[in-house]
Amino acid sequence: MLSLRTTLLAIGGVGFAYGIFRFYRTQALILQDITFKVKKVDVIESSYQNVKLLITLSVINPSEINFTITGYDLDVLVNGAKVSEVNNSKLNERVEGMGQNSRVQFYATFSPQQILETDLIVGVLSNLANTNIRVIGKVGISKFGFPFPDYPLDLSLKLQDFI
Repeated sequence: MLSLRTTLLAIGGVGFAYGIFRFYRTQALILQDITFKVKKVDVIESSYQNVKLLITLSVINPSEINFTITGYDLDVLVNGAKVSEVNNSKLNERVEGMGQNSRVQFYATFSPQQILETDLIVGVLSNLANTNIRVIGKVGISKFGFPFPDYPLDLSLKLQDFI
């Protein structure tokens, strides 16, 4: 028969584990409310074949959990047409929690030639307010030294968010 001490330790251990589980589950749900705004877009290189942009985002993480972005492999689509691949596998951008504002920078490249040779530019210019930008792919994050390399990302934006 189990002693009272062993029983109380077991109950305490299970309660502690359940508390940790509930905390991280709640924080994961709060992370879904993460917000970001495009703060700055700098043109680094430009030619008819290639434009390289440095995009600075302001990220507000309402969760209590800080994390580090370790890399990303994303596709950028405008009105359903792929215009850019954005990737970096060697990144170390820390995103602070508790509603703090973190700055995240990344490079994006695209081909103006590709955009001009399709009907995409006509659709964008004729309806700027309803132009859809979708970012899909995978983001690598790290928390407490544990890597999560293939966190799925699917963001839908309007062009007016960048203007």
